[in-house]
Formats: sequence, C-alpha cells, structure tokens
Amino acid sequence: MFKTIYRMEGKRRQKRILIVKKIQVNMNTKKRLLTLTFIDPQLEKEYRKNNALKSLFQVRLAAVLGIILYFGFLFLDFVYFKEIFSFFILIRLLVSIVFLFCLLWTYKKPQKIELIIMIGIVFAQTGHFILMFPAKEIPDYGYSVTAIIIVFLFTFTRIQYIKALFILAFFILVYEGISIFILKYPLALLLKNNFFLLSISIACLLSGYVIERYIRSDFIQSLKLEEKNTIIKATNFQLMEELKLAKKIQQSLIPARSFCIPGISIATFYKPMKTVGGDFYDFIRLNDCCKIGIFISDVSGHGVPAALITSMLKTLLETAGKYREKPSALLSFVNNKIFGQTGGNFLTAFYGIYNKETNSFIYARGAHNPPYLIRNNQIQMLESKGKMLGIFETLSFEEQTIQLQQGDKIIFYTDGLTEACNHLGIEFEELLPAILIDNALLPVEEMMDNLCCHLLAHRKEDDFEDDICIIALEINELGI
Repeated sequence: MFKTIYRMEGKRRQKRILIVKKIQVNMNTKKRLLTLTFIDPQLEKEYRKNNALKSLFQVRLAAVLGIILYFGFLFLDFVYFKEIFSFFILIRLLVSIVFLFCLLWTYKKPQKIELIIMIGIVFAQTGHFILMFPAKEIPDYGYSVTAIIIVFLFTFTRIQYIKALFILAFFILVYEGISIFILKYPLALLLKNNFFLLSISIACLLSGYVIERYIRSDFIQSLKLEEKNTIIKATNFQLMEELKLAKKIQQSLIPARSFCIPGISIATFYKPMKTVGGDFYDFIRLNDCCKIGIFISDVSGHGVPAALITSMLKTLLETAGKYREKPSALLSFVNNKIFGQTGGNFLTAFYGIYNKETNSFIYARGAHNPPYLIRNNQIQMLESKGKMLGIFETLSFEEQTIQLQQGDKIIFYTDGLTEACNHLGIEFEELLPAILIDNALLPVEEMMDNLCCHLLAHRKEDDFEDDICIIALEINELGI
C-alpha cells in the first residue's frame, strides 16, 4: 500500500521519506557544533538539495539588488574620483556582468546554487578589493563596502554555514593584508576600521549560525511532517479502498434497481450520503410463489457503522425462516436479534407482504415512515403502530391489511427523502404528495425518474444530508 502512495508522490518524495526513517541528527555534539552538518551524509545531501531549491528566489533577488547597489555606488565614485571615473565604471560593469551571469545560471543549473552564490560573492568582493587601491584616500571606503558584502553573505544567501565562514575569513585576511601591507593605513585608522568591520562580522556570524540552525531544524520538521502526511495518505488510500469494497459488498446485498414480477412492477432508488449507508431494503420471495415480502429500514447514523448493521439485517432476513411469513413476527425477530448488538444504534423498519392471489397487502411498521398508497389520483398513508427496533429487547408490532386494486402504487421510502431541504430550509416532504399525484399515471420506472429529478431540482445539488432509499410498487394486474 505504501509503495502505491510513493509512486503517486514521485520518486523524489519517496527518497526523502526513506531518509527521514534513518535520521541521526545531533547538532549539540562538539563535532557538529561549528559545521552544522547532519551526521547522516545522505540526509545532509538531501538538505542541500532542498535548501538550494528554496533559496532560488532569494538568491535571484540578491543578484538583482547586487547589480543595483553596485551601480548605485557610481554616484560616490563620480563625486570622489572624477579623474579615474571610467576605471570605476569598468570594474563595476565587469562585476555586474558576473552577477547577471550568475542570475541566468540559476535558471539553467538551479542545483548548482551554492557554487553560483560563492562565485558572485567572491567576484563582488574582488572587484571591491581592486577599487580599494584608487580609493586609498578614503579609508572608510574599504571596510564599509566589505561590511555590506558580508551582510549579503549571511542574510540573502543560504550557502552552508561552514563555507560562509571560510569565505568571511578569506575576505577579512585579504582586507587586512591590503590595508596593512599595501595601503599601509595608520594604526589608529586600522583600529577604527577593524572595530566596525569585526563587529559586523561577529554579528553576521551569530545571526547566520542561528538562521542555519533554524533552517535545518525546519527541514527536519518538514520531513517528519511529510512522513506523517504520507502515512496519513496511505491510511486514507487504504480506507478508501476498503470503503469501495464495502460499497460493492453492500450493493450486492441490495436487489437490482428495477425488475418485474408477473402482475407487479417495482422500481428503486438508493443513494447513501457517504460511500456506504444505513438505509436498506430487500425483496423476500416466500415459499408461496404468490407472495412477495418488501422490507425497508433506516439505521440511525451513517457510514460504516450503519452499513455493518444493514449487513446484519440481510443475514437475519435470510435466516428468519417462518418469521418471514408474518410481518409483525419478522420485525419482532429482528428486534430480538439486534438488541444489544448495534453499539447504541437503532433502526426503523417496515415489512409488508403482497399476496397476488388475494390482492391483499399485510404490513407492520416499526416507527418507519408510513408508505404512500396512490389510488385514483388520491394519496393515503399506510399507518400502523410500532416502536423503533434495537432499543427494547421485546417488542410487538401492530399489523394492518389492505386490499389493493389494479393501478395502485405504493411508495416506500426513508426519511432522507422527506427531510431533504433546499437552501430556504423547505423540506421535500411538503412537495412530495403533489409530485406523486402529478406522476400517478406513469409507469413506476418513469415515476421514479421524475421523482428523482424533482428531488435534485429541490436540493440544487447532488449531495444529501442523509441516506435516501425509495421503492415504488405498482399493481399491473390482479390475481384471479
């Protein structure tokens, strides 16, 4: 299952998750205190790749700012060095070309971001070192620009801390060498310049160290979070597969959408709120071939728990034996069997038996929605007394009998149909009787299709707040 998810996420994600499982990071040991590198070389390599990708925008912005600032200093160059201004333009132009090259290189080779950064920084400082010679008469010029470049090194760039440390050391050594041995600044000036330069360097070192620790810690947390998310996705994927299987199983427990028995026609509609639901119906063929039982129920709750109870109902109906011959007896049998077995859930149920020989319909109801009987463009409800199943261990149910006529239709349903609300809060129950009368003369299949269309038009969406089950039965011809 996890392999499936890894393929979905891609090879790179799979590799990163595998790395997480063997993280061995100890940033508090003396060995790693300065270098800020992970003990696991594979993890360190992965961190650098990740860091390179995340720093692309920052580095590109730094390159653009570098070009702007580098040329911005031309104003000072013109003010202080008019005689050799063209030399300053040349050096700044060359360094800016390098910046531009580095900027374009980030689009061509983004994985080489650290190398690109180091080239840009080194060229920027080298250009400045060259300009220190004609700017000898302005001693502040040397350390101020060097300080700006050092700030760029530790803030805008995200190269490895130890590499930034070596670059800083190189810059300081070269600057000191030029200041002391070539330009030969006086001691007082050296002390002043070095005080500010070293202060900025120390501040950058500390801030860079903290930033690096934070970035690495954030990287570890992101990997751990990614691992958890992958596990969650794998679990969800497995649950969805299991729900799909549960849906297939539940659909196999429910009869076909429509079928015809000599003398009667039946059409059905079943839509669970979730992948599986708690509404259930079944047609029971009794030993007497002239009789057919119609069972419909609604389990409290939704989803898998309710669906498990419906599978229990299917088993009980298959094994009910003689109890299936009498509606009240079957409901009492089911109630007795599920009492204490449903985890606090309960259900409503209706069971009726149509006898084709006598044209009678005998039924019992356990607090279920009473079906609609449509006859001669009029509607009546098939009422009977009975309580919900699964709450009390022993229950009795009242039976009622009616004589059916040719053309009669009976609409069985669960409360998901009548309680479906539109955006105004109007329940479908208020519209249902009129819709049934308007479609009373249609065959049950067409009647069911029209009813579903009206339901969708009422809701204005295909999502419902409850499971919906509808059975439409029509008496085509009477028995002899």
